[in-house]
Amino acid sequence: VLEVKCGRYDKGQAALSIMKEKSYDFILSAGDDNTDEDLFKILPEHAYSIKIGKSPSFARYNAIHYQSFLKLLEKIAG
Repeated sequence: VLEVKCGRYDKGQAALSIMKEKSYDFILSAGDDNTDEDLFKILPEHAYSIKIGKSPSFARYNAIHYQSFLKLLEKIAG
């Protein structure tokens, strides 16, 4: 994977910009990449952050593989 981005702007900074526009009752973020850590770090306490994979993370929760995460989404969707 090759990712090109501005050194000062990351997923966390993008999320902060979005969250400044209005307040959200429910925030769910999931990811399997190191670049997702910038986002996990800045999310508010009430947000649900999920790291997919086994590596250490700033996410509140962990799903070992995508199948576990998909099952969780199905339960949330009802």
